[in-house]
Amino acid sequence: MAGTSNDNLRNSMRNSGWPEASPATERMPERLTERSGAGGHAAGRRWPTHVRVGAALAAGAVPVALGAWLAPWWPVAWGAQSLWPTLAAVSAGVTYATLRKTLLQPLSAVALRTGLLADPDAASASQSRDQVALLGQQMSQAHERLRMLEGALEAGHSELRRLAMADQLTGLPNRRLFGELFDHARATALRQRHPMALLYIDLDHFKQVNDTLGHPAGDELLLCISQRLRDAVRESDLLCRLGGDEFAVLLTPVAGVELLAQAALRLIHAVEVPVPLGQQGASASVSASVGIACFPRDGDTLELLLQRADQAMYQAKAAGRSRFSIYRPNTTDEDTSTPLSGDMRLHWQPVIDTRTGQAVSAEALMRWQHPREGLLPPARFLGKVEAAGDMPKLGRQTLDEACAQMARWKASHHSPAQVSVNVSASQLRDPGWAQALDESLRKHGLLAGELAVELTESSLMEDAETVMPQIDAMHTLGVSLMVDDFGTGPMSLARLQQLRPTRLKIDASFVQRLPGDPRALAMIDGIVRLARSLDIGVVAEGVETAAQRDALHGLGCHHQQGYLFGAPRAPLDEPDWPVGPSINKASNRPIAH
Repeated sequence: MAGTSNDNLRNSMRNSGWPEASPATERMPERLTERSGAGGHAAGRRWPTHVRVGAALAAGAVPVALGAWLAPWWPVAWGAQSLWPTLAAVSAGVTYATLRKTLLQPLSAVALRTGLLADPDAASASQSRDQVALLGQQMSQAHERLRMLEGALEAGHSELRRLAMADQLTGLPNRRLFGELFDHARATALRQRHPMALLYIDLDHFKQVNDTLGHPAGDELLLCISQRLRDAVRESDLLCRLGGDEFAVLLTPVAGVELLAQAALRLIHAVEVPVPLGQQGASASVSASVGIACFPRDGDTLELLLQRADQAMYQAKAAGRSRFSIYRPNTTDEDTSTPLSGDMRLHWQPVIDTRTGQAVSAEALMRWQHPREGLLPPARFLGKVEAAGDMPKLGRQTLDEACAQMARWKASHHSPAQVSVNVSASQLRDPGWAQALDESLRKHGLLAGELAVELTESSLMEDAETVMPQIDAMHTLGVSLMVDDFGTGPMSLARLQQLRPTRLKIDASFVQRLPGDPRALAMIDGIVRLARSLDIGVVAEGVETAAQRDALHGLGCHHQQGYLFGAPRAPLDEPDWPVGPSINKASNRPIAH
């Protein structure tokens, strides 16, 4: 009967819309009981406060909700007491279903999760502690990596600044750092009203060391020289490497001209001592030319002082090298005279055939008769001409004068078979250069082969797209090409064949090492053999001794040029060097006119 009542009650609840408990929900009390038995209530556990409070609130709300639900049935119940057991059973069922659905299931889940968090078992606790320890260890490692990375970044920043401010070969301040140090020294000098001096140091014949012994030997030489310069200056002075074989020293303070001269001589003497190199017993000797400009008399900025000290340095070189020169105000940079004003002249140096002693050609060399400084070589004024953009005009003027001189010599029957003119790469970039060449040839009546153009090997390697059309036009006009300073540049055989020169001029740096340097002998011998195989003539430059002449003659290089045969000089109506037919190529054929 009771079972039937319960079934009826269950059916009535299902029909009235009450949800049934799921199997998982029905098993939740068992899981809670098992959980309690494993250390919950059996161990005297108290539920967390928030769980107990929620349960109490829920328990208080249930009777109220139940009373509200049963309120409509109470009058009937009081009128028919026989229905009280049924109502009691329904009330109990409803209460149980409501508690399970709305309270017991959520509280069971909350209790389970809360218990797991509040009191994990020993394995879970140990695992959590291991994970926390591992996390802490990883955080410590990350912090250490960040600290190391920060240190590496700081070191990298310092290294980048050092590389940007120091010369990588010598470790001396470079031009940029020197500029910053100069600004500080300038401010101090102005505040304390004491003068300073800038010394511009250029090593003489350093290129020869690179060419003969190689660039590693040149670097070793620069390292040694830089250390000597460090030892020769005072602690208050600033030394830097401007680049290549150029250094600068800022003397601060400067007590007088006498002490300034002593400082310059001390630097010169430090440089000129032979430098032993790492090769087998090899050594190199260079000298120094020093130009001096004073602050604030000669300029109040670094660039102006460098410019004027550089000019003074070239004065020292022109005076014989291995000496110093103090800048004199009102010199070339402050006058308006230029070679274009009519003071440009051509001096001539012959090329001699050592088999006959006769001049086979002559090279035109520019000179500027300065109104105050006298006769100046190209190194003293070409930079100024280039900066003013006047090189194309000066080049055309030089070319026309060379053709005119050749015509005068032909008229007097004392001409060499050919004259040559030096041309720079900037002149070849002049679109009207080939036309000006054609006009000069026609104007003075020169024939094919009577004029040659000399271009350095390095200039021929620049801007091939611009140079080659000019070379082709030159060949069309019957003008010969001579490759100057051959052996010092990166010219390939393919490029040599493309240019089709008539002569190669062996650079003087190889000739100066003769006759005692086997490598120089081998180099010149190779050039002569190469030229002969390509049917190209060869000229040796810078011949100054009879021993050099004889060594070159023995290698088959018979056309030679240098002070041994004659210094460059102004043209004479009848040259004092004998002239004869030109032998243009290695096959000893005269130039065809």
